[in-house]
Amino acid sequence: MTEEQFRRHVRKIATLRGWALTYHTHNSQRSDAGWPDEVYGHPKAKRVIFAEFKSNTGRIRPAQRD
Repeated sequence: MTEEQFRRHVRKIATLRGWALTYHTHNSQRSDAGWPDEVYGHPKAKRVIFAEFKSNTGRIRPAQRD
């Protein structure tokens, strides 16, 4: 499964569970180092998820780990 396929799968499940995609990085080269790919919010639970997606061969950079 590619990173994009996994991301789409997560989005579908998140939507079914009441999570709203509130931020998506379209071009990571223009974002601050380490900022996650997507941010989800759940209005009823008042929770936030910061999600960084990687394929099986993807590498986590130090700023992403922090």
